[in-house]
Amino acid sequence: MGTMIMKCNINLQNYDYVCDPCDLCSPKSKGNYPFNSDLDNSKSLVNELVLMIEASTPFKCKDPVDHRNPDIVVFNPINNELICRVEAKMLGSQAFMMAQNFIGLMPKEALVIDEPKFLHYLHCKRNDPIQFTNGREVPIFIVWQWLRPCPDIYNTTVFQEISTLEPIYVRTGGRQFQRRVANNDFANGRRLGVIDKIHFSMKECLPIEQLIPRILDLIN
Repeated sequence: MGTMIMKCNINLQNYDYVCDPCDLCSPKSKGNYPFNSDLDNSKSLVNELVLMIEASTPFKCKDPVDHRNPDIVVFNPINNELICRVEAKMLGSQAFMMAQNFIGLMPKEALVIDEPKFLHYLHCKRNDPIQFTNGREVPIFIVWQWLRPCPDIYNTTVFQEISTLEPIYVRTGGRQFQRRVANNDFANGRRLGVIDKIHFSMKECLPIEQLIPRILDLIN
């Protein structure tokens, strides 16, 4: 997967998310959920985010100590202070074409994340040691990059801080959906693919262009 500049191509609040008739996505799932391929693509987005953050802020990035935590730890190299955490979600393959029927969102606006991961990130934020030392809240930003077939919103990248998403999760029940288990969810007899999904709307997020200003504001 090649390098591309992350950007938000649309006005998130006023964009018409209705799908035009086309055959790029099928209303029926192919039952193919390539766990390893998705992991590789997410790593590519992580690398792009690290490059962007380190080029545009005085901060540095490193991997989390606990692999269950968000992908990127952003810290101040002068005093090693934790600034924020960033999770990367690359949305490839096809849109969830039955989204309106099952979760009340249009396929183009539906952003997905594994429910167990989301709940762990909430736990991570509430129990971050730094909050008990200087009282400063350590944000967790979730970034979604839309790399599905839709040519009009391809590469649209958005983000939101998890404290903004939490009340939406509580109010909507997470717009939960449990997908089917597929053969390639398994590796060495162990199921690695997560089938419990929750969804947010692009309208509930911010354009990626606002992420760097938000991070810089954390030291003001």
